[in-house]
Amino acid sequence: MNDETESRVRSVKLYVEENSEKITVMVDTLVSKYNQDLDDFINTVKENIVRKEKLTIFEIENMCLKIPIFMYFSTSGVENIGIQMDNAKSVKDTRYNNEYMDAKGTVGDKTAEAENEIIPEALTLIIYQRAYKKLKQKLDVCEILCRSANKVLQSRISDLDITKNGVNYTQESRMKNKEE
Repeated sequence: MNDETESRVRSVKLYVEENSEKITVMVDTLVSKYNQDLDDFINTVKENIVRKEKLTIFEIENMCLKIPIFMYFSTSGVENIGIQMDNAKSVKDTRYNNEYMDAKGTVGDKTAEAENEIIPEALTLIIYQRAYKKLKQKLDVCEILCRSANKVLQSRISDLDITKNGVNYTQESRMKNKEE
């Protein structure tokens, strides 16, 4: 790669990064509008997990109860963003069609001019598509987290319930397995 090409590549890269940062802020703003409580709670859980070796049964119960509640309210955000995304697509398509019809020249010329004129509409659609996908993925991960928390909770409850001669059977069996 020669110096001129490298310079152009660096310039384009910088331009893409700057625009991507702006789009990311817009996407994150949309997502947080519907997901802030869930994000805050998940961050609290993360801090507890990093800070301690083992969560208490109360903390796990709290996760099992609160995460689905926060998810319930976030799911309306998926639907709302989906509606906005559909509307953004309609606006983009309408603007494209109008620009195409107003453009002069060959089919290629008209297409190029119309595509060039709808860049803001295309970026707006991308913002809604990314926000939709991001919020949906967060909810999918939270669903997995809920199932995992429920399994851990059930395991802890089983450890407490299974006793033999006043000693936790599970602890006793673990000790025997370690000795063998």
